[in-house]
Amino acid sequence: PVLFLSCGCARQCAHCWDVTAAWAMPHRTHTKGAFDLTAVRLLRAGSNFIIELYFREYMAIGAEKVPDTGPVVFVCGPHSNQFLDPMVVSKGVRREIRYISAAKSLRRKDVGWLFKFTRPIPVERSQDLAKKGRGKIRMDGSRRVIGTGTDFRAQIQNGGKDSNDSRLGHIRVRGFCVPMAVEKVISSTELVLKKDPPQGDDAPTGQAAAQEHCYEILPSVCHDEMFNQVYDHLGLGDGGSGGALGIFPEGGS
Repeated sequence: PVLFLSCGCARQCAHCWDVTAAWAMPHRTHTKGAFDLTAVRLLRAGSNFIIELYFREYMAIGAEKVPDTGPVVFVCGPHSNQFLDPMVVSKGVRREIRYISAAKSLRRKDVGWLFKFTRPIPVERSQDLAKKGRGKIRMDGSRRVIGTGTDFRAQIQNGGKDSNDSRLGHIRVRGFCVPMAVEKVISSTELVLKKDPPQGDDAPTGQAAAQEHCYEILPSVCHDEMFNQVYDHLGLGDGGSGGALGIFPEGGS
C-alpha cells in the first residue's frame, strides 16, 4: 500500500487528514471528454483557491508516492466535513479523484448540481431513506417487537417479500440513535429482531421499553450499482479507466 498524508493548519485550529493507502493495480487507458476535463479543472482551481484562502498553511507529505496513472484507492480520515475534506485531499495530488459520496448530498438543491460535475459515485444510505412507521411499538427486552396500529407487512416486508428475507431493513425508536435489524416479520403487528435490543442510552430499556414509542423504518439498500461504478472506474470491470477513487469510511456511511 502507498501512504499519502495531507495536512492543513487552519487559522484558529488544526486539521489533519491521514489518507492511508492506495492500492495500485494493473490498469487500462481511458480518454475523457473535453467538457469533463474543463469542468473538473475549473472546479479544482476554485477549490484550490478556497483552500489557500481558508488555511494559513498547507502541506502534502508523501505525494510523490502516489502513482500518476493506474487505479488508486484513497482511504481518508478523519472525516470532519463533507465539503472541505475532498478539496483538501485533491489539492495534494495531481490525479483526478472520484469520491464516493452520499446520494442525499447530490440531491441537495443548493450544491448538489455542482457536486455532479466532479463525477462522484453516489452511495445510498438507509438512514437517508428513513420513513415514519405507522402506529407505535413496544419491546420487552427480548428480540420480539409488538406494534399497535402498525402495518409491518406493508411497510417492512413490502407485501411481496419473504417474511424471513435477510434484507428486511432496520427499525429505529424515535429519540434513540441505534437502528435494530429486522430478522422476521410475524404479522402486521409483530416482528423479530436479529439481535437483542442494545442497552443503555442507545435504546429504551426497562419501563421505558414497555411503553409505546414512535419509530422509523430504515429500508434495506442494494449497492450493486455503486460497486459496478467502482469496479469500472478502477479498471476492474468492462470499460474501466484505471482511475483514482476516494473514500471517507466514517460516520453514517
